[in-house]
Amino acid sequence: MSISKKHLLVERQKLEQDFNALSEQIKQSEVSMQGLRNNLNAIHGAMQQVDKLLGMFADEKEEKEKSDGKDVQKS
Repeated sequence: MSISKKHLLVERQKLEQDFNALSEQIKQSEVSMQGLRNNLNAIHGAMQQVDKLLGMFADEKEEKEKSDGKDVQKS
């Protein structure tokens, strides 16, 4: 069995098509990955904001309790 130049060129063309298809899939995966990272960062930012608001709520509650306690002690 001998291999002809034509057979090798056909094989190379198939390999090149597979290479290009995989390259395109990698590019699409990277775009998708970046979108997922962006969403992850947005969610983390939202969590930080909620934590900040919860902290403000706790501080406000403590201040109210302190001021209510002072009012009771003065009476």
